[in-house]
Amino acid sequence: MFYKRHEQVVRTGYWYQGTSIGPAVSSLVAYGFVHWADSAPNASFKPWQVLYLLYGLVTIVTGILVILFLPDNPMKSRFTHEEKLVIVERIRENNTGIENKRFKWPQFKETVADPRTWLLSAIVMSTNVPNGAVSSFSSIIIQNFGYDTYQTLLLNLPAAAISFASVWLATWWAGRYNGRGIAIIALVVPTLVGGALMAWLSPNNKAGLLAGYYLTGTVGSSLPLMYSWIGANLNAIVLMSFCVGNVIGPETFQAKDAPQYIPAKITIVAVLSAAVVLVIALDLLFIRENKTRERAGHVDMPTNFEFMDLTDKENRTFRYLL
Repeated sequence: MFYKRHEQVVRTGYWYQGTSIGPAVSSLVAYGFVHWADSAPNASFKPWQVLYLLYGLVTIVTGILVILFLPDNPMKSRFTHEEKLVIVERIRENNTGIENKRFKWPQFKETVADPRTWLLSAIVMSTNVPNGAVSSFSSIIIQNFGYDTYQTLLLNLPAAAISFASVWLATWWAGRYNGRGIAIIALVVPTLVGGALMAWLSPNNKAGLLAGYYLTGTVGSSLPLMYSWIGANLNAIVLMSFCVGNVIGPETFQAKDAPQYIPAKITIVAVLSAAVVLVIALDLLFIRENKTRERAGHVDMPTNFEFMDLTDKENRTFRYLL
């Protein structure tokens, strides 16, 4: 509601960098607490308990600050009246209105009947199966390569750096060249390759296995692109797909498959291969619809239609970002 559509993907990337920086900070803090636990074996709290209390407290304080200081929309911000008008006017070209919290059944029906909604849902779900699996079992995966607890914590740092760089590059490129679909595929392919390396390399090839693990860090970076794609184009129920993918992912790591967990790694390759096909299909649908609307020519719309609560189908001047 504050930014133009082409600006949103980069801003979403800034926000999402927290998921890249967080694991790096967590690994370093955990490294310190593990040393502390070794020096104080009779301490009242275990390291993981202290971490939960620490991060829980920080999250609660941050949540309160967000409630107090982050405005719901431009009109509730602390800008002057003139500045609010400038903000609203500059996003007129988005054709997405400002904010409307009233539930409308016709819009709901339109959303669930649109195949693009379910393509987006399937893409988010398939890309989050490996994301949920790798993020949940990252320490176990690295330790099974033959590293001890201390080495495992430090070896998580390069993965965070790769995630940070891939989020920055992908969101910048997508915003600059209007290519979210291509950027998502570019992030999925390295993880697909990484899953293949972990699944089929020899257990003795520690360097190759570790490289495969690091490559899997790029798929999570596709999420800010998904969020901006959804926000820029469609009203879609995608958060549930994110949750489902992250529920399925850890379930692919079964105790009976330890220590290599080959079926889980093969699952990464399979679902990401499907994700690439789904992204291409969605991009082609957007391209086809944009061309159809261009061929239709001028469409009469009411005054200030840009700020009305119109769906992408109702507003025929709307063009889908790719």
